Amino acid sequence: MRTKLHIAFAFVTLASCTRRPGVPARGSAPTSADSAILSAAADSLEALERRIGMAPPDQRPIAERTVIANAWSEAQRHMTSVAARAPESPIREWLFGDIWHQGQRLDVPGAFDSAEAHLSRALTLDSTLLPARLSLARLYINAGLELAPKAEQLLRSAQVVPGSRDETTVHEGLAFALWYQGRRKDAAAEAAFVLARDPQNQAMRMFREAIR
Repeated sequence: MRTKLHIAFAFVTLASCTRRPGVPARGSAPTSADSAILSAAADSLEALERRIGMAPPDQRPIAERTVIANAWSEAQRHMTSVAARAPESPIREWLFGDIWHQGQRLDVPGAFDSAEAHLSRALTLDSTLLPARLSLARLYINAGLELAPKAEQLLRSAQVVPGSRDETTVHEGLAFALWYQGRRKDAAAEAAFVLARDPQNQAMRMFREAIR
C-alpha cells in the first residue's frame, strides 16, 4: 500500500516542479543552462532509481552499487560546478535539494539532511517558491510516516491562486500527508476535492483505488 502511494506522490510533485522552470524568486537565479544541468542531474538519478528499484545498499549487487556511486559522483560534480559560478538563490537551493532528494532515494549517506537543508534554505530565501515547498513536502512524506505532519504544515502554508493547477497540486499532496497520519476521511476528502476539479487526474485516481 505505502509503495503505491509513495510512487504516485513522487510523480505528482516532480511534474509540478518541472512545469515551473521560470518561476520568479528573490535573488539571482542560476542561468537557464545551469538550471538545465541541475534538472538533468536529478532526472538522471530518478531514472536510475526507477530502473534498478529501491533496496537497502547491502542487498544490492556490487554492479548496482557501482552504477549508483558513479551516477552520484557525476551529480556532485555538477552541483560543485554550478555552486562555483552561481550565487546562492532560492532556485539554486531548490535544484540542489532535488538532487540530494534523489540521492536519498538511492541511499546516498547524508542525503536526507542535505536535501532538507537546501530545500529549507530555498524557502527561507523565498517562502513563496512553490516548487521548493512541494519538494520539501515530498521529501518528508516519502521519508517516513512520522514526518507527514511537517509535510501537511508546508502544504497548508502554500500561497496559491484559488482554482489554479497549483491549488490542485497542493491538495494532491495533502491527500498523502493526511493518509500517512491515519486521517483516512480527511485524505479521502482531499482526493475528492482534486477529482471534482480534475476527473482524469491519474495520481488521485490511483490514490482513490488504493485507499478503498
